[in-house]
Amino acid sequence: PSTTTTAPFLCCPILTSSSLLKVPPVVTGTGLTLEQCSVLRRISSDCGDEAYLTCSAAEFTNPNNVFIQIFNINNVRIGEIPGNAQMASATLTCNHLTGQYIYNGGVVARVSCAQSGSKGADGPDQIFP
Repeated sequence: PSTTTTAPFLCCPILTSSSLLKVPPVVTGTGLTLEQCSVLRRISSDCGDEAYLTCSAAEFTNPNNVFIQIFNINNVRIGEIPGNAQMASATLTCNHLTGQYIYNGGVVARVSCAQSGSKGADGPDQIFP
């Protein structure tokens, strides 16, 4: 008689600030100064196939670009996702054989969320009688 072995089905963890650490960005060859005032959001569900990262510009900073950088366990950058002046986003895939999130074929361990070219807002405040 033949026996069938079923591969395990493992869930990836819900993304939190503990399970996916936010780290400082790595400066790229573009020479951009990357500022860390942007806001990182981790979006996941219980045992889902995908998770999402968004990096939004900090309020009133008016940057030129927002970036997400994704790193593996050895701190090697496995992805850099440029966005626009307001937001960047990335989709991570859950490998249900290992229970780990994957991006560009690498296991995701850390993420950075940064912006460049910030300029403070300049506008009048009005006091109404």
